Amino acid sequence: MGCASLGWQRAQGRGSGERRRDSGSRVCGPRLRAERPTVAPDISAAERRQLTVLFCDLVDSTALAARLDPEELREVVRAYQDTCAKVIARFDGHIASYLGDGLAGLLRLPPGARR
Repeated sequence: MGCASLGWQRAQGRGSGERRRDSGSRVCGPRLRAERPTVAPDISAAERRQLTVLFCDLVDSTALAARLDPEELREVVRAYQDTCAKVIARFDGHIASYLGDGLAGLLRLPPGARR
């Protein structure tokens, strides 16, 4: 399934440097519009939590990429990310995002834990 870009596109039939904003008419699915909530959220039940943000990165991945085929590198990176994800999950953490050859995780420390 492919979707069109929502960004800037070159104008058709005009100078090669001229750009126009895409109207978004070719976007997959229904158009989304920001709607304001009619009622303000109840923040009386909000709580403050201490989190640790963990960034894991594969050391020397550039040198590794020069030695391996792209498919082999992807297998190595996937195995690394899977191992990191298992360790983070073991501590009831959450993967915030996968970033290239690394990942960012969020961990909530138990009360009284030392950093």
